[in-house]
Amino acid sequence: MVNEKQCTLCGEIKSVDWFCKDKYSPDKYCAQCRLCRKQTKKIYLQSEQGAETTKRYRKTAKHKEIRKVIYNRSLQKMRARNAINNEVRRGRSKKPVDCNCVFCSKVANSYHHYSGYIDRFKLHVIPLCKTCHYGIHPFVKNHENLETQCSV
Repeated sequence: MVNEKQCTLCGEIKSVDWFCKDKYSPDKYCAQCRLCRKQTKKIYLQSEQGAETTKRYRKTAKHKEIRKVIYNRSLQKMRARNAINNEVRRGRSKKPVDCNCVFCSKVANSYHHYSGYIDRFKLHVIPLCKTCHYGIHPFVKNHENLETQCSV
């Protein structure tokens, strides 16, 4: 199994967590890292051809279905955040600033919904500092081992 890979655009050797999966590639990962793919896509979408392609795509049924899924996911996210905020306001949970980050032990400033945002997991949270919270979102794959240091 490959643990590291070299990006064909920036030339850096990175962990495979930095690469999207590609079932057609021999090693099952894209040739470019996520950052390079993002920059390439941004440049393309700003071009005339990219703008025209985007305009055509937004009229398709597939786009409308994806937008509906994204809307429902953001609704779940909002409900989960409201649920934990209500628990804090009612005094059933501590404020995140009264807890330590579970990774670096600094003062936490937010909660992370490590099990997702669906209703039965909306109160499954761990306190994190800003640095750790931003760092874990794109690459954390195994949330089952995360535990809280704060009574929530």
